[in-house]
Amino acid sequence: MGNPEARHEEDEIPSEQQSAHHKLDHYETMKPVVEINELPKFLASKEGQLFLRGVNKKQSCIDGRVDPEGAQCSAGSGIIAEREPEVAKMLKEKESMFKEGKLERTEYLEILASAMPAKSLIENEAKMIENGELDEITCHPGCGAAGKYLSDHGIKDATQAEVDEVAKKFVLNKIAQLKGMTGMDIKFSESKAEGHHQEVATYVDSTKRLDLIVDDADKQLPNGFLVSSGLANNDVGEIAKQVGVSLSIAFGSHGIGLKKFLENPLYPIILIDSKENPLPSGLEDKIKADANGFIESMRKELAKKGDKTQIPDNLIKVVTVHVKIPKE
Repeated sequence: MGNPEARHEEDEIPSEQQSAHHKLDHYETMKPVVEINELPKFLASKEGQLFLRGVNKKQSCIDGRVDPEGAQCSAGSGIIAEREPEVAKMLKEKESMFKEGKLERTEYLEILASAMPAKSLIENEAKMIENGELDEITCHPGCGAAGKYLSDHGIKDATQAEVDEVAKKFVLNKIAQLKGMTGMDIKFSESKAEGHHQEVATYVDSTKRLDLIVDDADKQLPNGFLVSSGLANNDVGEIAKQVGVSLSIAFGSHGIGLKKFLENPLYPIILIDSKENPLPSGLEDKIKADANGFIESMRKELAKKGDKTQIPDNLIKVVTVHVKIPKE
């Protein structure tokens, strides 16, 4: 499998590029180039340094992105994930019709709930089901991803009931599609929102090869959000926006919450890239700036409440891991 601490000089970023690539405050680079199938072991060795200890909730949610077993799960093909170009085009056309009053709100909501993510994401999830790695998909009231999805598609005044209904219908539609592909039953469940999310990290994976980890049940990624949308066309703004959504969930009442993360204190945003699929230019700077802005917004919210809790500048760590993809 290879030593996760070993350096592969042929894959290193040239030093003149590194200084520009890794110039951020609070920005840490895992210098070894890690074999991708050794990534869970490598990150697991950082528990307590990068991750909260002992958090492992075996649940898969439409905005959760990576399940505790390290596999891309329902939100890897979730409600705000990428769509096929023809589906994205259709949604744009329907949004225009809705705004022009040519499409009823209820009909438009049904269309949004039935628009499935990209084929490759659904196929990966089907593979997990066939391998016995996923048998349940959940959603919960007040789903932030579902609210973002409706807002991004022109429904900025969605009621909570509409958000919850679209989230539920989206999951049921996807379960029906997955059953048609696999012939296997997938359970659906709704859970309470409070503390539903137990993610301890956010992953931005430009390699899209986490499937190389999925087949080995002994290897687990720390439970986290996986950002996928925006990477296909190097849309730094969209990627950063989704990272922001993950932070809002993790530090809010639906997640582990600020108080718990302050005990260490740490929350990592892990950027995963490879020689073949580097991260978009400027992404690290954007995510770092947004993370600092997020910390400042939390400070302001606490101050409004008269809460004197101190939030350290380095609460959120931005980390990059260069992985090596085996030749096929």
